[in-house]
Amino acid sequence: AILFQSIEHYSKLMSNPSLGVYVLPEKLLKAQEEGDEENMRFDESNDEHIELVLENNTFGEQVLVRGIEGSSISVGDIFEVEGGLSPLVVEVTSPRHPCAFIDRKHKSPFGVKGLRRYCMTHALAGWFTRVLVPGELRDGMVFTRTAHPYPKWTMTEIAKALYSEGDKRELLRGKAHWKRSIEELRELCQLKPLGNYEWKDKALHILETMEKELEEREEKEVEKAEGDGMKKRKTLEEAEDDSSFFQRLSQSFNSACGIWCSASELLFYCEPSPEQASTA
Repeated sequence: AILFQSIEHYSKLMSNPSLGVYVLPEKLLKAQEEGDEENMRFDESNDEHIELVLENNTFGEQVLVRGIEGSSISVGDIFEVEGGLSPLVVEVTSPRHPCAFIDRKHKSPFGVKGLRRYCMTHALAGWFTRVLVPGELRDGMVFTRTAHPYPKWTMTEIAKALYSEGDKRELLRGKAHWKRSIEELRELCQLKPLGNYEWKDKALHILETMEKELEEREEKEVEKAEGDGMKKRKTLEEAEDDSSFFQRLSQSFNSACGIWCSASELLFYCEPSPEQASTA
C-alpha cells in the first residue's frame, strides 16, 4: 500500500483558524508574528510556500501530489502514470485513519478539538492505495485517473458517514457509527476495493449489529401479530359461543312454549263443562 497526501489538504489545514498554527511551517508562523502579510498565510500558488510543505511534510505520506483532494477521490479509482513513464498502477482503497501520532507530532490538543480528530472526520490525513502494477515514481510525474467506478463514495463521504454523523457521545468516543439507512450501509460494505482495516471491518461490524436488531424487531412484530390474531380468533369464538348459547336458549324457550300450549289445549278439550259437572 502507498499513502498519498495532497498540497490541497495541507492548504486546508493551514488555513484553519484554530488548527493552522499546528501545521504551518515555522517560516510562515514567524511571518505571522512579524505581521508579514505576504507570507503570513499559506498560498497554493506561491512556489516558495509549496517548497516549504515539501520540505516539512508532517503526515508521514510516501507520495505528495498536487491538484486533487479527498472530496474528488473515490474508492476504486485507478491511477496510472501519464505518458507511460512508469508502469505503476494504483487503486484507491480508503482514507487514512490517523492515529494519536498526528496530535503528538504537531503538538495539537488531544480529543475532539485536536488535529487528528479533524483530519479523521474530514478525510484530510491522506488516502491509501493498493498497488496493482509495480513501478517507480520520480518528481514531476503526473497521474491520470483511468477508472472511477464509485463516484459517490469519495474519501470525504466515507469519513463523514462513519466518523462524523453520530451524536455527541459517539463523536466524543471517536468510534465508527452509522446514522444512515441500512441499505446504504450494505452498499458501502459491498465495495470490493474498500480497505478492510478500520473501514470495511468497522462497517461490517455495524451492519451485523443493525441486521441483528432488525431481525429481533421483525420477530417481535411477528409475535405481536400472532398474539393479536389469537386474541381476535378467541373473541370470535367467544362471540360464536354466545350466539350459540342464545340460539339454544331461544330454541328451548320455543319448545317450552309449544309444550305449554299443547297442555293447555289438552286441558281445554278434556275439562268437563259446568253443566256436565252438575248433571253428574
